[in-house]
Amino acid sequence: MNDRNLIETSKFLSLVLRHEPERVGLVLDEAGWVGVDDLLEACSRNGQQMDRQLLEEIVATIEKLGMADSLKSKLKPTITGEEVNDLVVKGGAQFGVLPLSEILAVKGAELGGMFPTEVQSYIVMAAGASPAAKQGAAARELIKYLMSPDVLSVIKAKGMERVP
Repeated sequence: MNDRNLIETSKFLSLVLRHEPERVGLVLDEAGWVGVDDLLEACSRNGQQMDRQLLEEIVATIEKLGMADSLKSKLKPTITGEEVNDLVVKGGAQFGVLPLSEILAVKGAELGGMFPTEVQSYIVMAAGASPAAKQGAAARELIKYLMSPDVLSVIKAKGMERVP
């Protein structure tokens, strides 16, 4: 699973486990817990493809950062990056975790630092032009330009980098 899907799945899990379990037909116990098999089955019934391995990958990332236990009572789950930014900028949260490019674009947000390299992941972006494009040659020229060294300074300024 790519990083974007991992992020979207994590957000979906946050939504159904913290805010709207009824969205997928889940009933949490008195302590707010649900069985893993019940969760996976409910997600599958509702078109959210997920298996135990993916669920473990999400949990492992939080644990790898050494933050699982200390964060449980302090999390403010959100669905979108915009919600995270809004909470931080308006003082509803002390900090947020987002891709660098999403933090740099927000007026009033201050970059606190980067996660260690060993827990970073990258979203691989690609571009392509349809053979039936009305302006196919122009599209291919734009893609060629975006891949050129000429745009590296803009890419870096936006908090992104090229991975070889």
